[in-house]
Amino acid sequence: MSETITVSLKKPITVGEGDKAVKLTELTFREVTVGDLCLADAVQGEMTKTAAILSGMAGVDLPTIKQIGAADISAIMVTIGPLLGEHLGGMKIGTT
Repeated sequence: MSETITVSLKKPITVGEGDKAVKLTELTFREVTVGDLCLADAVQGEMTKTAAILSGMAGVDLPTIKQIGAADISAIMVTIGPLLGEHLGGMKIGTT
């Protein structure tokens, strides 16, 4: 398995604000860790739990992940399946 998987975004997202804002056209995800899974415990709602896990895997904050469009999140979930491991690889969007 690859150490990371990079996914190009159809619609860029923004990290930061004002003069420090940076547009991201891709996100790189690493293998999920227990720490990433624990991030889901800090939030409510199935989709928010999924977004929290993705934020940990990509090294960006939750508000940044929440900017991702529906088409991009679908592509991300399909593409990063191998990084989610044997038991989480079939995880549906919004289901942890």
